[in-house]
Amino acid sequence: MRARAGTARRIARLAPTVAAVLLAGCAASPTSDAGDRERGRYGVRLFGVGLDGVARHDGLYGGGLGFDAFLDDHISLGFEVAGYEARQDEQIPDRTATSAAVFGRYWIEPRSAPAFYVEVGSGGIVLKERFPTRRGTRFNFITQVGTGMRVELSDDLGLLLGVRYAHVSNADLKGDERNPGFDGLGGMVGIALRF
Repeated sequence: MRARAGTARRIARLAPTVAAVLLAGCAASPTSDAGDRERGRYGVRLFGVGLDGVARHDGLYGGGLGFDAFLDDHISLGFEVAGYEARQDEQIPDRTATSAAVFGRYWIEPRSAPAFYVEVGSGGIVLKERFPTRRGTRFNFITQVGTGMRVELSDDLGLLLGVRYAHVSNADLKGDERNPGFDGLGGMVGIALRF
């Protein structure tokens, strides 16, 4: 029961921030006639992400680099690599982590200003020590879902603002007792160049 109350408090604390970021992006985004212009088929993005643990006082905080291929105006497939600092309770030292994941994005109205998307991604994450607790493992899988928007800064450059939920676990590779899992919710901000 205590974990549910903590989760509700964390979500309640994040909700105003998420709403403010989305509203600020909508207000700052200029109206554009970009719909008349052909857009590039590839993209590169530099991003930062922070994921607070939903059930415990832990989290993943870091940034990375992503590459995208636009199959059409609405669908992009991408690959991203990220480095994180994995923070845990006071009794366990912080750890570094590296992840690689494939992502799919669906752009709801790609030529609007701002352009909104939903995303899903999955891959692997390797840590220097066991995660998320001492019962965990060094290698885990990471699955992420999110939503966000791209605010145009120029014809090919955009600001990405989003929210992500991530689940990290080892899929019981070492048995159920070695798979405590991590669930995190947080924000993502980045710069994206399309060419």
